[in-house]
Amino acid sequence: MAKIVTVRLMLDVETENEALDAINEILREEQCSSFSPDSPLLDYQVDGIVAEVPYDESYQQGDAFV
Repeated sequence: MAKIVTVRLMLDVETENEALDAINEILREEQCSSFSPDSPLLDYQVDGIVAEVPYDESYQQGDAFV
């Protein structure tokens, strides 16, 4: 049985394209279908950036998702 899971990431990037490239690289590493046919990741879709969040030294882990 396949499951669809939503995962939110906060990435330190300058542009939306850089963020989308980073997401693709992360997911490709997880998929590894050519190296690991037993990978649980069957496919993925990247829809774009949901929001931009200010980030500085006062940021606490999880603040972006509150």
